[in-house]
Formats: sequence, C-alpha cells, structure tokens
Amino acid sequence: MRRRLAALCFGAVVLAVAVMAQDFVVNVAPLIDPSAFRTFAIRSGRVESARPEFDNPLLVKKLSSSIRAALTSRGLTETSDRPDLVVDYVLATEDINTISSEPPRGPLRLMKVSLVIDLMAGGTAAPVWRGVYRDEQKTGSRLVEKLPEAARELAAKFPRRGA
Repeated sequence: MRRRLAALCFGAVVLAVAVMAQDFVVNVAPLIDPSAFRTFAIRSGRVESARPEFDNPLLVKKLSSSIRAALTSRGLTETSDRPDLVVDYVLATEDINTISSEPPRGPLRLMKVSLVIDLMAGGTAAPVWRGVYRDEQKTGSRLVEKLPEAARELAAKFPRRGA
C-alpha cells in the first residue's frame, strides 16, 4: 500500500512538472498599437543547436509556415515589399543532466528548448512584440514534434487586426 501511494505521488509530481515545464510569455512594446499593422515578412529563422534533430532546414521551414499561418489568421498579409512588421525567430536548445532524488534514483537527462519570435516595425526596426516559448522533455524528438504547433500558438498571441 505504501509503495502504491508513493508511486502515485511520484507520478503526480512528474505530471505537474511536465505541465509546468511548458511556458509561453508575450511582451508588447508600450505606446504601440499592434492592431495598426497590416503586413509582415519573415526575415530570418535561426537554430542554435548542435543536435541534428533541431539543426534541420525542414524544422526551420515548418516553424516559418506555422508562424506565417498564425499571423495570417490574425488578419495580417504577408508581403516582400516594405512590410509593416519584420519577423525574426531563434530556436535554442540545451541538454540538462541532473540527479533525481526520487525513485528511481539516478541520472535524469532533459532537453530544454526556447523559441523566441520577434516582430519589429518594418521601417524603423523598433521592437513591437516578442513571444517566448520554453519547454523541457526527456527526448529531443518530442520537442521537435511539438515545436511547429507551439510556434503557431505563440504567434497567434499577437493581437488580431481590428481588435
């Protein structure tokens, strides 16, 4: 009975940590009306990772497509000619090795990922909006699967045009 209760408590703690690991943060520049922008262009997407599952042109393409779809759904139009907003994003990863104090004791390896999306005013390059997504998983492949949807969800936090 005690073992079952301990295992149940441990499972609840692990689940809580997994849920809390995912994090979305958005900052908007003061005195700027983000809904006044009509067009955007994705200028660059960069990956800062030595892991091949992340440093991959297909992942960059998926992230760009997800961001593009989210901004388009917010009422913005993509253009290459003098966009109101310029989009840059960076994906960075970090391996975390730690020792678990809970059963089963021993080494615990996690992958930590951060995706930062910056939107700047096209003519002045002044920062308008920044979204940051952070997550941790036991394997990089889980993060790679989640990242396109996380990028779409993060970019969808940009205010809707006319709202």
